[in-house]
Amino acid sequence: MEYKIIISIFGVILSIIGYGMYVRDILKRKTIPHTFTFLIWSIASSTTWALQVHGGAGVGA
Repeated sequence: MEYKIIISIFGVILSIIGYGMYVRDILKRKTIPHTFTFLIWSIASSTTWALQVHGGAGVGA
């Protein structure tokens, strides 16, 4: 298996764990996110992904 695929899988796993802990804390009412938090994260992540794909990032995107 190519190292880029392994690193990508590892990154996805870390993201799922991080978001999972954040969502868990929101549901337990330990954390109260700002109204625009997810909107800003979505826009920033989508823009970054689109630019990477446009630049030919491949699996790393």
